[in-house]
Amino acid sequence: MTGADRGAAAAQIAQWLRDGVALHQAGRLDAAAALYARLLAAQPGNVDALNLSGVIALQQGDAAHAVELIGAAVAGNPFFADALANLGNAYRELSRPAEAVAAYDRALRLQPKQISALVNRSEARRALGQCGGAADDLERAFALAPDLPLSPGQPAADRARVCDWTRRAEDVAALRGAIAAGREPPGMLEVMALCDDPDLQRQAAARVAPGAAPVPAVAAGRAGPIRIGYFSGDFRGNAMAFLIAELIELHDRDRFEVVGYSWGPVEGDPFHARFRAAFDRFEDVSALNDAAVASLARDHGIDIALDLGGYTRLARPGVFAQCAAPVQVNYLGYPGTLGADWTDYIIADRVVIPSGSEQSYAEQVVWLPGCYQPNDRRRAIARTAPNRLAEGLPEGAFVFACFNQPYKIDPELFAGWMGLLRALPGSVLWLIGGLPEAAANLRAAAQTHGVAAGRLVFAAPVPLDVHLARHALADLALDTRACNGHTTTSDALWAGLPVVTCPGKAFAARVAASLLDATGLPELVAGSLAEYLALAGALARDPGRMAELQARLAAARDTCSLFDTPAYVRGFEAALAEMHRRRCAGLAPAPIKV
Repeated sequence: MTGADRGAAAAQIAQWLRDGVALHQAGRLDAAAALYARLLAAQPGNVDALNLSGVIALQQGDAAHAVELIGAAVAGNPFFADALANLGNAYRELSRPAEAVAAYDRALRLQPKQISALVNRSEARRALGQCGGAADDLERAFALAPDLPLSPGQPAADRARVCDWTRRAEDVAALRGAIAAGREPPGMLEVMALCDDPDLQRQAAARVAPGAAPVPAVAAGRAGPIRIGYFSGDFRGNAMAFLIAELIELHDRDRFEVVGYSWGPVEGDPFHARFRAAFDRFEDVSALNDAAVASLARDHGIDIALDLGGYTRLARPGVFAQCAAPVQVNYLGYPGTLGADWTDYIIADRVVIPSGSEQSYAEQVVWLPGCYQPNDRRRAIARTAPNRLAEGLPEGAFVFACFNQPYKIDPELFAGWMGLLRALPGSVLWLIGGLPEAAANLRAAAQTHGVAAGRLVFAAPVPLDVHLARHALADLALDTRACNGHTTTSDALWAGLPVVTCPGKAFAARVAASLLDATGLPELVAGSLAEYLALAGALARDPGRMAELQARLAAARDTCSLFDTPAYVRGFEAALAEMHRRRCAGLAPAPIKV
């Protein structure tokens, strides 16, 4: 080939590449892929065409082929930063976050200011539980591009997950500022844990709430039982399910028809079968989009839709924005307002939403007569509990326990806990195991407070019945503040372990107080952090009082309102009936006191 021929061939390759990029940018992916393939037939090692072909494969849903193509581009040019970043994207799509992080690392060594690579590496690190690194990546990205369409509060949420409190004040201020400015908040449960402010929580919820869609008018009532629908991605062995199963089983079938709509992972889950049997009708709607789920519920004539997810991980608020039923209720799974006008009611009690605080909730408040939270009396406790040695707990020591998720722990509270350990030689704090980074940060924080790291013991995951049984190895449970233990506190009380709490302002910060009140132990609800710590310390030094509390808890399992599920069902059904009556009478939703 002459020099002129080589020049013409190179020009043709360059033209194909330009044309392919133009087609690609215009969204004509098949045409662009065909042109890249033609280029590669003429020049098989062209790294630009390999990379761009891989990007198209990724866009078309074939991440495995994308890895092959982009990997070949990187092999041809190990210094191709864009290709390395694209390779990371392909690995992320294949749920291979460790390989994604390695690819992003290489890309960022070559181009440290590549914003998309920083953002995407933060997501891959988060998937690996490397939340401190995820926060660092996002902060670098925001420093380069302050107007990124991401939540400036996400680094705060990331650090909270692993108890990294090195920038706690700045994190909380950044989160509050982002919400006040109308920016997208991070996960709403993290907002609750970082900001015990019901008005701010309402503002954040309104920012993430999907807009309501226009829907056909629904007839104003029909004869027969009230048809209620429970909607969830968690009809399986999880915290919400452990509370609600018996409620569904005990509904009065003469007055109510009960339908379940499920979209979560249930394969191989033994608890799921109980739910399928509990409902009069059970619909797996995993394959349907939000509008289709709402339409199906309307076709079924659902009178009241109960949203069990809110803004939790598997929630689908879009179903309710599309109007699944003429009455829609925020119930149980999410401890706060949804901030939206498409939900009519929130189920509460007089402790979690005190009279006079209704303005912080977008929904009309329904106050149940006792605690808002149902319980399942069939929750089994293993007959044989593990021993302290097996759990890494010292024999003869006073064991404080907190099985709440680590992101709920705040540094001021933790400092108080360490003061308890210092004042009670030999005592230990038993925490739930989780991300290794969280455990490492908590151990380091203990040492800064003059407490040996070994006095923090981390519980391994075990089946629920065994977990309930091992509560007997602890002496006193210590609740968290801005976001209390919810099912966690019910578990402790059901298992006979006293809990000390200090309620805050928002719903999530008042749940444990409601549970203790319904158990007949209001004296374990402290009025301030100082009172909470003083109460915990006094109890730890008074074996007689601890024995008396444990005896009262053992008796309460059969007598207290918290575990009187039939009575709870009657109160709950009275609330549902009143919602339905108002709707059939053409009345707008209004506060309801049962």
